Amino acid sequence: MDITKEEKFDQVYYQYKNLIMKVALDRLHDYHIAQEICQQTFLEYYVHIDRLEERLIKPWLILVTKNATVDYLRKASNRLEFGRKDVELEVTTQVISDYGVERVVDKIIQKELIFKIMDELRIVNENWYEVIMEVTILSKPQEEVAKKLGISIKVLRARLYRAKGWIKKEYGNEYEKL
Repeated sequence: MDITKEEKFDQVYYQYKNLIMKVALDRLHDYHIAQEICQQTFLEYYVHIDRLEERLIKPWLILVTKNATVDYLRKASNRLEFGRKDVELEVTTQVISDYGVERVVDKIIQKELIFKIMDELRIVNENWYEVIMEVTILSKPQEEVAKKLGISIKVLRARLYRAKGWIKKEYGNEYEKL
């Protein structure tokens, strides 16, 4: 018997809700905004539930959460410029005072470039994408990733090397400008 879309959603939600909340909270330092980002992430998941492979759900949820936090921080920066609501100003001021205006903008631009690179890398070579996602983005040990993917550590390192070489070739100039 196949499970329904709602049952699948519930399983994934209960499995990853704490992780997604932690990712958002670590970046935003505001529980209520992190909750909103978490809700937004799972809503997005529900919309795309049928298109996602089981093994890519966790990294996809993390990526969507990171994108949503970047969007929120970008919008918060714009609110500071135009002097809107006091509460929003307080959050934005905290972000800017903690990291400096230039660093916030640089980080946002850097993250957008990373998302662009990852999207294109996935199209070019799914194996490279997987390795970069697991080792670099999710910071998992190489041994663990190799075991999970069913490949030797030598093969994993070769894929990592090739993927990084492709990224450097395709995006080296853009990345160096940051």
